[in-house]
Amino acid sequence: MLITRSPEATRAPAHAHSPTLRVLVLEADRLQRETLSENLSRHGYSVACGDAAEALYELPAAPHFDIALVDQQLQGEETLSLVARLRQIQPDIGIVLLSARYSLDDRIAAYEQGADLCLGKPAVPAELCAALDSLGRRLKINTPAPGAGLTLELASCLLHAAEGSLRLRRQEVEALYALALAPGNFLESWQLLERLGKPLDVYGKAQLEVLISRLRSRLKTLHSGSNPIRAERGKGYRLTLALQVQR
Repeated sequence: MLITRSPEATRAPAHAHSPTLRVLVLEADRLQRETLSENLSRHGYSVACGDAAEALYELPAAPHFDIALVDQQLQGEETLSLVARLRQIQPDIGIVLLSARYSLDDRIAAYEQGADLCLGKPAVPAELCAALDSLGRRLKINTPAPGAGLTLELASCLLHAAEGSLRLRRQEVEALYALALAPGNFLESWQLLERLGKPLDVYGKAQLEVLISRLRSRLKTLHSGSNPIRAERGKGYRLTLALQVQR
């Protein structure tokens, strides 16, 4: 489950003159998750929280997040795999791992997969907020990597490629974003139906098939000759194109 929290106006954070940073907190322990959310919100961040890696695929395409705060012992997908995928999809995202049991090898592996910081648990609020402030000042928000292939601009629903740009419908953006965030870029049909708010029955499945078919055809205008979204064994759909995202 994904829970969002708006920033509180109790103090001005160090980044007060910059756009409000959006922080995604993936923490398995309920008490620590709520404490992190409260502290970060009080500091001025916009916060979304989840208790497992699967919460990542429930994220709405707008607003996007700038920093991911991830529990090293998160349930579900292996944490380093999640970190590597986040780094690939959004090269300029800030990634901070939290763990109560970090070895040197653990920290090295995390940095090799794309983590920016490895902090201990439970996190000291003042240190954590100072670290995120510092990381936030260095983020290159809204700057797509040059030559990155496809870039999905979430706020404007524009998909950019070397061949040109394509304006997508909001539900097309939501489906594409969810597939990009999923492990192996694959989601089962019921996961996409839930993500898009469609009924989990034959009618919802038919609507999903139409949406994917139209989106596939539109993507082919940018990548002719390819199958950008492949149906797999009647179970679900896989995105076959490399995609990066920005606000």
